[in-house]
Amino acid sequence: MKLLFFCLVGATFLCGAYVQQIRGHVGISAVSTMLPKALNQFRVLLIDIASCAFCAFFAWKSWALFHEAWVDGQVTSSSWAPPLWIPYIMMSIGMTLLAFQILLQAFGDVVNPGKGE
Repeated sequence: MKLLFFCLVGATFLCGAYVQQIRGHVGISAVSTMLPKALNQFRVLLIDIASCAFCAFFAWKSWALFHEAWVDGQVTSSSWAPPLWIPYIMMSIGMTLLAFQILLQAFGDVVNPGKGE
């Protein structure tokens, strides 16, 4: 069961940056259709900055969890007892890549407005 959990963590976090790159995340367009284009571009930039800040914080905390699990030699509570640093490193790498991807897209939207849609 733990192996399945580790695989799910890896698939979820390590694919997040790619899904963001193709803008595959669920988006709600009700607000964006009601706003003028200039205001909507500002809204998108604000959301990208907030998302990047959240992902950067999550990545920072994930790296702290990874370090703690690595140094203390933490393992799961199952009889197999795999090390906890395995899912934590996948979370850390995935969230770091996602934060960088969002930052790149936000910067790209500022330099080339209208191209990322």
